[in-house]
Amino acid sequence: MLSPKLKQDVFKLWTLFQTSGLTNPLTAIEQITYLLFIKWLESLDAKRRDQGKRSIFGRRRNCQLLHHRQDAAHALSDWLPYGADAGEYKNCIGHGTCKWSFIKRGIPTSIPLDSDPYFKEQNERFKIKYGYRDEIDAMPSGRDSQVEDHIFNPTRVITPHDHLSQYVFPWLRELERTLQEIDNPENGLQEVSNRLQDAYFQLPREKTETLQSVIQQIDELFQQVGTGAANADIISDTFEYLLSEIEISARDGLFRTPRHIIRFMVELLDPQPGQRMIDPAAGTCGFLINSIQHILKNHTNPETVVLEWDGTPHRIYGGNPGIEKYLTGTYFTGYDNDRTMTRIGWMNLILHGVESPNILLRDSLDKNEKYESDSGAYDLAIANPPFTGTVDSKDLPERRFPHINKGVTTNKSELLFMWLLLDLLKRDGRAAVIVPEGLLLGSTTAHKELRRQLLLENRLEGVISLPAGVFQPHSSVKTSILVFQKIGGEFKAGDKPHTNKVWFYEVAADGYTLDAKRNDKPEPNDLWDALAKWKNKAVDQFSQNLTYYKPEFFDVRWRMVDDKLIGIFPNLEHEKDNILGIHELFSDLPRNPEEATTQIVTQQKAEIRKVFWSYLINTDAELADANRQDKAVQTQIKKAFQPLNKKFNSAMQQMLEKGFEDFGRKALSATLEMVQKELEEKTARESRDVVYAVDNLMIPKIEVIVREFAKLDGFNIQLRSLPIYPQEELLSESKSWVAPVRVIARVDDWQSADGKVTGNFDESGNVRREFLEDQRIYKTGGTIKAEYLEANCIEANDFNLSASRYKPFTIAATHTDVSAKKLIEELQIIESRIQDGLGRLLAMMGSEK
Repeated sequence: MLSPKLKQDVFKLWTLFQTSGLTNPLTAIEQITYLLFIKWLESLDAKRRDQGKRSIFGRRRNCQLLHHRQDAAHALSDWLPYGADAGEYKNCIGHGTCKWSFIKRGIPTSIPLDSDPYFKEQNERFKIKYGYRDEIDAMPSGRDSQVEDHIFNPTRVITPHDHLSQYVFPWLRELERTLQEIDNPENGLQEVSNRLQDAYFQLPREKTETLQSVIQQIDELFQQVGTGAANADIISDTFEYLLSEIEISARDGLFRTPRHIIRFMVELLDPQPGQRMIDPAAGTCGFLINSIQHILKNHTNPETVVLEWDGTPHRIYGGNPGIEKYLTGTYFTGYDNDRTMTRIGWMNLILHGVESPNILLRDSLDKNEKYESDSGAYDLAIANPPFTGTVDSKDLPERRFPHINKGVTTNKSELLFMWLLLDLLKRDGRAAVIVPEGLLLGSTTAHKELRRQLLLENRLEGVISLPAGVFQPHSSVKTSILVFQKIGGEFKAGDKPHTNKVWFYEVAADGYTLDAKRNDKPEPNDLWDALAKWKNKAVDQFSQNLTYYKPEFFDVRWRMVDDKLIGIFPNLEHEKDNILGIHELFSDLPRNPEEATTQIVTQQKAEIRKVFWSYLINTDAELADANRQDKAVQTQIKKAFQPLNKKFNSAMQQMLEKGFEDFGRKALSATLEMVQKELEEKTARESRDVVYAVDNLMIPKIEVIVREFAKLDGFNIQLRSLPIYPQEELLSESKSWVAPVRVIARVDDWQSADGKVTGNFDESGNVRREFLEDQRIYKTGGTIKAEYLEANCIEANDFNLSASRYKPFTIAATHTDVSAKKLIEELQIIESRIQDGLGRLLAMMGSEK
């Protein structure tokens, strides 16, 4: 959770990039993330060196990159592998200036490149490599524009932009090759170049001051990146905040899934350690990250876990050393066909602490045999695939989509992704996926076939209907969440459907307004009720149960333990860089921020009053005149308090926050004003009497008073309880219900093929075996014809899965002054009239021959 002030600082950082010419917000975020990643790499390298591994900034075999004159000094004379051919490393002195610690200090520019013999030789080598015979030669085809100035202008001053674009980013693009060379297959960065091979620094070269400001801000915002301190959470939260702020158009159906919807879907699946999960439309990898957080949360002491009102988890440390091996790319895989999104998603996982993200640039629907190797490989699948995309069905792999060549043709990506998920899952594997409403009730052959497979050949566990505004402002498409389990195998006529009944839940509110603004609105929020009822598939029934579930909500105030706070309260040194509630930092304060403010104001008001009264001792003697009660007295009292107010202001400047949510300053200022107003309304004699009364009391120090108000600074946040409680107020209508998939209708005139059996139900009320074996009652795919099914079952409705179609009627109680007896009498009269009318109608029909 970022404080409002930190959000403001991050937003300023983003704005710096945008105002410098990077108008695409995604590009600006990508550039910020590159710099964060480069900063993180130095911490990663320190850990590697502690383990006796070679530095990623060290010398590289047959290196073809440019070198900065200070590379060797900052590469720490990295050693070579045992038995290495030193000649293969002669062109490389290391890449120490690619470290963040060098970048942030600024680039020395006073020494020309051609003053060092090594760089003269390097220039000659690059001329040969790029085909230069003379400096006035034309640049050869395919030349590297980043080398041009380096060769032709060896005395040119190197700017910070030059350093990043000509030294750091080329080195970054080669990082995978470096890691392969130093033989460290379990380094967490095995396939970096697949994502960063086209990583370039895009800030305009002339924006030198902007670049220096950006580097300084990143360094100040994330001083502890990679150390394992609380700042690691701040970096990941910053990345999520940046992603939430960008307005990515819903091109090709792509947009960012709201994180609270993601967490809800993850809770439905409930991933366990060791299960392999895939998201074939990964985007920024929100589903995978939240799945990892879900596992950590469930393996953390519940007394430690803290949840924001929308379910965002904090303090999820895992607590089980064995769990770490399951939180790697081995178990979490993501595909995306957009190179930028793949790179951002990969870096997002890196910044969330995953050292080996398996995020690949891949078109999940592409006809490529190597992509089909993961068929049946995953325990879990989770996705929000594109709603509006189309593909050429001729390019689909037949093995993955066998139905395509069996009369079922479609080019709609939402249908194809569903079949893809079924293919990716192991038998008994489970999936949660967001689908548009059209998939649930579409009338095409492909729509019906998909739903038939989900219900008959597999197990559809639930359909959770979401309100239409969930994806505002990007889309107003009505959507639902499907949760299903893969069973598979051949399904033939006479087989029992693997899905007996489907659980439906209708979400009317998700904790945010359903307009384009999507502002916070914690209550009502049906997601908590849906989760409480999900495990047992509880059904809201008016005759039995209309319970509604939700957590408790409460406000707290958090604060980071930084150097300023430790300077005021040295005893908090051991909590440095942690983010804690003020009630946790100061055990004498209650949890509720308003109660904490009231407590401190009440306690310190009396102390402040003592300080102010004591200052009246040195006031003018005229105040002793009991008959003086005019404005002159009040003016003189104010004048007497001026030096005191200056002392308070000086202490406030040193200890209290200013400029945003300065809670301590506001509370103290209001208390000072209150006390002064009280004193100004006193008469001179009352003032002198009180002065004599407090003259012998211990007058508190101003710094001590201000320090107490410093306890109130921080930022407010609304949290929720971990448990979800049943509420006293019952629902007014059902939110959850079930619908049967197949219900055989009673057909008394049915006869077996040999004519020996009549009626499809026996004397005990059971469906006859002969009826179920009669191939005449079936359609293609093992579906029973509608005339043999009850009208209210799903199969009789072309497997329509729209939640509203099966919602039970609500009979609401009403209050009336009419007595029950009178109502019954009136109903009897109406019934009598209807019966009379029906009798006359039958008589008329009977006379027709």
